[in-house]
Amino acid sequence: MFRLTVVFGVCLSCSLIARADDSVKVFGYGQTQFLSMSGREFKAQTGRTDNLSTFEANRVHLGAWQQKNLKDSTDLTWKISLDAGQSEYARFSQALDPSWDRIVLNDAYFTVTFNDQFSITGGQQKVPFSTEIIRPSNERLAPERAHINTSTLGYYGRDIGVLFTYRPESNNDLQWDLNLGIFNGNGINQADNNNAKDFLFSVGKEHGPCGARASYLTGDFENPNGTKHKRDRWSIDGHYNQPNWGIEGQWAQGDGSYYYNTGLGGLSVDRADVEGGYLQAYYALPNQKTKLFYRYQYFNATDPTYRERIQGNMFGISHACSPSLSITAALEHLNEKNTPGDTYIGTIRTTFSF
Repeated sequence: MFRLTVVFGVCLSCSLIARADDSVKVFGYGQTQFLSMSGREFKAQTGRTDNLSTFEANRVHLGAWQQKNLKDSTDLTWKISLDAGQSEYARFSQALDPSWDRIVLNDAYFTVTFNDQFSITGGQQKVPFSTEIIRPSNERLAPERAHINTSTLGYYGRDIGVLFTYRPESNNDLQWDLNLGIFNGNGINQADNNNAKDFLFSVGKEHGPCGARASYLTGDFENPNGTKHKRDRWSIDGHYNQPNWGIEGQWAQGDGSYYYNTGLGGLSVDRADVEGGYLQAYYALPNQKTKLFYRYQYFNATDPTYRERIQGNMFGISHACSPSLSITAALEHLNEKNTPGDTYIGTIRTTFSF
């Protein structure tokens, strides 16, 4: 009841702000889904004796933003958003705190744009480590991000810090972003626990039918028990989209994998060497608003105490009922090579955006 009250209060507040100042834009999306997870491996990893089938609110994402001109070519943009709902899939595969409140602050930042080429963003924001992290959930075909991204940056892909962006002069289809970021390195809504910061170097092109991004992120992470782990991570990805088909892929490597450690009392990073990526392709039916898609993902983590090798194949279909409503159905087969059995994940999701 408390969570619903908070969501209703935020919705009402955003509506009142927008009515008082029409330059404030309210945005968001809601996702409901039927989720089924089964298989011997799923039971072994969760300790369950039965399969899981549940209807759930996967995400309710709500926010507001505003852009104002400060002087000449200098603009100020602020954005704030909340996320409510958390899928059982996230608890199973992404090592989230099982007691974490399902309403979280997602974005809380401001951007000062000095001209068409240079801007500074400060606050809690997405870390542009890969295109898949930048892309919001209501625009992705696959229901969840590839495990390599959530393992190296956490489930929400956000952190608190400062991001400097430089865009060389060019037309929109050839617009490249050069990013330098300094972040706490602790993830979403987490206080900084050491003096070491994460430094990000990234170059990416997100406009037009063809895009790519290459990133390098380095820093230290201090676990709740005081142990520190050095993390160096790099990623390269690309995509190419045409009216009726598209393809995208990513490969990344690094040190340390995020997980929630009950014994240590919080979000932790282990000593694993991780590598992995994904390859995804879709075909849009002619004269239809339906896409058939396939994704293969691979993840390998090698720690002194364990090894995890995950391979997954996903088949899905997505249909745009209207500009604001879509339905996605997907079936994924995951196999952890060091655990007997398999995991099967079926998702039927509706997404309403505004």
